[in-house]
Amino acid sequence: MDSRGGFHEQECIHVAQQLEQLGCDALVLSGGFTSKTPFYLMRGKVPLKGMIENGENWAEKLTMRLFGSLIVKTYDFEPNYLLKLKSGEIEKSRYTHCHECIVEMEFDAY
Repeated sequence: MDSRGGFHEQECIHVAQQLEQLGCDALVLSGGFTSKTPFYLMRGKVPLKGMIENGENWAEKLTMRLFGSLIVKTYDFEPNYLLKLKSGEIEKSRYTHCHECIVEMEFDAY
């Protein structure tokens, strides 16, 4: 494994085969680390109105209403990134390794 680039193709194949043997039916490719930033995978606008409505108490709802657009950020994405890599249309993402996403992943305020 390359710590900067993730798994290599052969490693991915091996892991997928092992998961299949354990009963896994499907894999969802994220193209990167997303465990602390679920909105990184979403496309379109953040559902802030629904998040406010689903708040557990009035303080949470008020906080989301006042500061939600500052707390929950939207992320750019590259459509069909993995397919473009596979086809050779692109060789790498147009995004740089600025590590701004790491700041978001480590920020546990919400």
